Amino acid sequence: MTMPVTNKHLKIWYVVAAMITTYGNFFAQNSPAFRNTSLDIVTDMASIALGESFVANRNSSSSFFENPSALPDDRETRLFFDYRSQAWSPITDNMKYFSFGITNSNSLGNFGFSYNQYTSGDIVTTAEPIKQTTNDNNRTFILSYSNNLFENLRLGFSAKLFNRSLTSAGMNYSVTSNDAFLFDLGILYGRKGFFNSSSTRDNISFGMSFQNFGTKFTIESTTLLLTEKENVRLPRYLRLGFAYELNTVPSRSSGATLDFLLTGEYKSLLNPAEQEKDDVDYWSAGIEAMLFKIISLRLGGVSSPEYNILFDRAKFNLRYGIGLNFPLAVLGLGYPLYIKFDYASIPINHISIEGAKNSLYAFGVSLVYNSKM
Repeated sequence: MTMPVTNKHLKIWYVVAAMITTYGNFFAQNSPAFRNTSLDIVTDMASIALGESFVANRNSSSSFFENPSALPDDRETRLFFDYRSQAWSPITDNMKYFSFGITNSNSLGNFGFSYNQYTSGDIVTTAEPIKQTTNDNNRTFILSYSNNLFENLRLGFSAKLFNRSLTSAGMNYSVTSNDAFLFDLGILYGRKGFFNSSSTRDNISFGMSFQNFGTKFTIESTTLLLTEKENVRLPRYLRLGFAYELNTVPSRSSGATLDFLLTGEYKSLLNPAEQEKDDVDYWSAGIEAMLFKIISLRLGGVSSPEYNILFDRAKFNLRYGIGLNFPLAVLGLGYPLYIKFDYASIPINHISIEGAKNSLYAFGVSLVYNSKM
């Protein structure tokens, strides 16, 4: 993939391309939905490495981002922090998504809270005689709850708040927004699979969620001469998927365990504009293998309908990752705690610009308290 760019306009092109990469639209209500924000970009490391396909997986700290009914239900308390770089070129070095939060499972149900943010950092461009510094941010607060309706069927609910701000010094341009209040509804059905022996067990789950239904999202754009207000369409999604877990004990004498996780997901944009009505289908899948319940290897991919300079449209774009669970008990500490470290690599298209990267990265860390340890 080549993009000839003159040096004179290189920095301006960087900014334009970065904005296109970050967002699938910009302003008016009749424009494409406002995608690729903190409202819909997955930051969970395991999910990223498995193609962002955790609508039915309840074993990851922040799966409730994709489905509120997928909150962990193992009577644990988890603190997590996730970071996803968007720095594909030198001028975008500060572009990133990050999130942090907590989940808790107890006799009252399963609870989750997270704060998710996208920030561009300071993007400095020069188009003589103007030097411009732009900083763009959007934020999503999520509060989730789930509980069983029946033995195998769980219902989940999320309340969200989303807003955006942008400042551009030099051009004296700014964007502010209202707080949009949004809601997710999800269900999760799980059952035992085909094996139930002392050495092999499995189970399968099916998940569905409806996301981002709620109040209008309005932005106010201000320049030296003009102030405009416009309604912006936030993306509403339907997610459908499955998760299959296989737990084995190949050798009882060695204490070895080998676990597999297979996930798949279909995501659909429910409120497309006229020009994107044929570009609404996302497909994703992934597989994880875990040895000794400590080391995880992950591989997955996602097919997106969006036009993006970093990823091939409507093709299966691969990514991969690794995870490490570290019980503090191995250090002789008498606490039922363990730390999880996760890393994911996201290959991207090569762009013929000096300093452009061939992949993005993401990492996360979780602290888990388990009273059953």
